[in-house]
Amino acid sequence: MPDRPLTDFLADRDANDFLAAFAVGAALGIGAILLLRGDQSRSARLKKRGRKLGKRAGQAGQRAGAAVRDMSGAGRELLGAFHEEAAAIVDAAREEIARSARDGVRGARRAVREGLGR
Repeated sequence: MPDRPLTDFLADRDANDFLAAFAVGAALGIGAILLLRGDQSRSARLKKRGRKLGKRAGQAGQRAGAAVRDMSGAGRELLGAFHEEAAAIVDAAREEIARSARDGVRGARRAVREGLGR
């Protein structure tokens, strides 16, 4: 310090303080940028995943709708077959009842004739 005046020493110290503050500020700025950029890329990934999930959900909904339509068609076919089968059973039962009634009436007539003929 004896070779230099005090003002030069203080000027060098101010310059060093300025450079140190600049370096610290730059490091903090870069760190903040990296942190924020990381959040943006995470946000972008989440948005992309959300779009993919939305698309998959839409596709699943379409497949579910198609499955419901297929099952509905199969149910209609099964109901139609059941209806035809039930109608055939009712017709057969109706014919059996009519035949039994005819046989009963014939037997009753025969019994009446035989009873009158004696």
